[in-house]
Amino acid sequence: MSCVACQVSSVGFVFAVVFAALGRAPTGPKGAGHANVLLLQLYSGHDISPQVGHQSLDDRGGCLIGETLDQAMDLTARYLSDRADLSASAGFLLNRVSREGPARLTVLATKEGVSQPSMTQLIQRLERQGLVTRLADPDDGRVALVAITPAGQELLDDRRRSRRERLAVLLATLSPEEAFALWLAAHVAEPILRQLGKNADLLAAEGGGQTSRREDSATTPLTATGTGGCG
Repeated sequence: MSCVACQVSSVGFVFAVVFAALGRAPTGPKGAGHANVLLLQLYSGHDISPQVGHQSLDDRGGCLIGETLDQAMDLTARYLSDRADLSASAGFLLNRVSREGPARLTVLATKEGVSQPSMTQLIQRLERQGLVTRLADPDDGRVALVAITPAGQELLDDRRRSRRERLAVLLATLSPEEAFALWLAAHVAEPILRQLGKNADLLAAEGGGQTSRREDSATTPLTATGTGGCG
């Protein structure tokens, strides 16, 4: 990816982004030598500093990131997610054991930020539903590992597929320029968000977990939260 034209005009910053021979753009034919060119007005002059690469993140920047995450969570909760068949904590837990593999109950409680009794109740409920199972820990026969079952993985896959279908309908309401700008932003943000998730797990482990973080969601569906402004 290369930015081949960046200019300041009276209406703000205009970026010409060229993707050559990558075959990764969401629209347009693929093939060697093909380039997708799109002009995007992303910022006005007062929104960006030429020294942005040398500045630390200030309160306003942190607030903007928080607003973006809040908007994404609100959109997911209100429109993309099916909240009828799985509570928020159950969904978080299934996603984790699917992504990271079998884990001890104590480890899951720490990473999910709930108490061990709450995690025990959650796992028992998911066991009764056939979504998780317990396996013997090969390193310690006295300890069990919590693992996702084929039924649990199928449920996750169905929910993910449903979210993608609903998202496709929603993305169709955007202009091509807006959809492409969002696609570019996602490519930049996705690996950073993955790193933030890993950092959050490390902080939870160092601090012994934050048991109040998800206690209220252990038995209730995910609900949307309101957002404020970054003045």
